[in-house]
Amino acid sequence: MNRNAVEAEFQRTTNLPVTRVDLINTHNHLYQISSAIDGFLKLYTKDWYPRTGTKLATVVDRENTAYGWLNQQQLGEPLVLKADYSEDNEIGQPYLLLHRASGQNLTDWLKKCSYQETLGLLTEAGTYLRAVHKRPAPQRLGFIQGRYLPNQNIVWHHRGWSLEGRLETTDGLMEKELAGNTLAQETVKRFLDEQRGQMAEEYQQVSFIHGDCHPRHFFAEKSSHGWRISGLVDMENASVGDSVDDLVGFFRGLKGEGYSPAFWEAFLSGYGVKLNIETFKARLLSLQKQKLYPNIDVVAAYQKILEAKSWGGLF
Repeated sequence: MNRNAVEAEFQRTTNLPVTRVDLINTHNHLYQISSAIDGFLKLYTKDWYPRTGTKLATVVDRENTAYGWLNQQQLGEPLVLKADYSEDNEIGQPYLLLHRASGQNLTDWLKKCSYQETLGLLTEAGTYLRAVHKRPAPQRLGFIQGRYLPNQNIVWHHRGWSLEGRLETTDGLMEKELAGNTLAQETVKRFLDEQRGQMAEEYQQVSFIHGDCHPRHFFAEKSSHGWRISGLVDMENASVGDSVDDLVGFFRGLKGEGYSPAFWEAFLSGYGVKLNIETFKARLLSLQKQKLYPNIDVVAAYQKILEAKSWGGLF
């Protein structure tokens, strides 16, 4: 991709000179633009996205809608400078042009905060996410009561959209991870059957969800008054669905960074809703175990999830 094209689109939108353009990610392609207003230009180039056409424009629209909704609910800043749904531009495909969010992401903050500061920050993040989940979700994102509304432009289906989809994902993953281990597979299936009824009830309580929730997607500022979450970023998976899926994502992110159960419990105290650990464990089974527990073998990872009786047991 020609950086000159990125610079041209930024200048066309903002009328500001650009001092530097850097490609900082290739999955999707994300360009960081240095100017009087620092920004980012995002191209949707993951393998499963089409390169042109209406379906690609739908992906841009989904993220733009999510940012707009957060701003409307006073849960995020107006970050979108331009959402271009066409291919009639210098780049030749739809894109999203974004303003830099205020503050720093939680992953960066957690690397330099004291223990007590970290607990306070994660408590505030939990309170913020609960506020996101409590607000009336935008129907435009396409899902009501966990059921997908007809839309021929959808690119993929998210595990947070329906219980059936999550269980299908779990079954397919289990067949690969536990191939040849019939006894272990039967144990997992019995556990999922036991949780199915409660999970079905939880999936009916749909909310606006980030869809790829991770500490690095929360931005925060610190002042003499304490912490303030300025918003969420990377909203391309945002939709209406299972709110616990966001919590599963945040858990995975905290655990992956090597943090203790106390940090997760601080986040949950801010969230303010007692989670059912058994149905939470059932959702964890839809994630790749090697990434979730890289230091033990897959069978031991399944056993760890199934036998855990506390959050500490899952860490």
